[in-house]
Amino acid sequence: MIRRSSNHNAHFLFDWLRTMLLTQWGGIVAVVALFLFLYQPLRGDELILSFVGVLTFTFILGQNQQHFLANRSREPFDNWTLASIIGGLVSVWPVTLFFGEVNSILRYLGWQEMLSGLQSIVPHTMLFLFTLIGIVQYFRLRQYYDHAWLWILANIVGGMMYLTFINVSDVPQLIVMLTLSMLAQHIVTGVALLYLFQQDSEPEDGLRDYAHAYVELYTQDERPYE
Repeated sequence: MIRRSSNHNAHFLFDWLRTMLLTQWGGIVAVVALFLFLYQPLRGDELILSFVGVLTFTFILGQNQQHFLANRSREPFDNWTLASIIGGLVSVWPVTLFFGEVNSILRYLGWQEMLSGLQSIVPHTMLFLFTLIGIVQYFRLRQYYDHAWLWILANIVGGMMYLTFINVSDVPQLIVMLTLSMLAQHIVTGVALLYLFQQDSEPEDGLRDYAHAYVELYTQDERPYE
């Protein structure tokens, strides 16, 4: 039997972390830009701003996840982006609450007070968002993997990583803690995906660290190529 290289697992997790970190920061920048551009024309309508923000973020997230997963598995992951968007839109109400509280803080208080308000707002918003996205994505994932329910659990645990925001006190720390939270989140989701991929490609005897090898044995008189 052929020993499966552990380097493949490390490369997979590294690529997943890099992809998701760039994806989420790109999504955040896009949402903030849209928020600033549309705030005055929409007169601060929290529901529409939340709808546009979630739609933008989940589209970017879903597209990059689908591209990554399809390139590293034998499955096409059709409609993964659509599932991500639907999960995000289901979470519009808690996200609307998030925007509403932030708007109120921005309107009546200063920057330091806004940061203290984010300590309680961000963790709950992220937990709602990624949990609901993970639930809808599960219905796509279960078509390919038997233990797809682990994806829901991974997204719940990953969303809880944003509880680190309880210690935010200034803008640089906000950026650092957000980045660390993303990394912790996608270490969890990356390990879950790696497990699902390995379960799909394992031999039936349960030897996880080995891959199938085909060997033919011949006696000296039976060797066909001599």
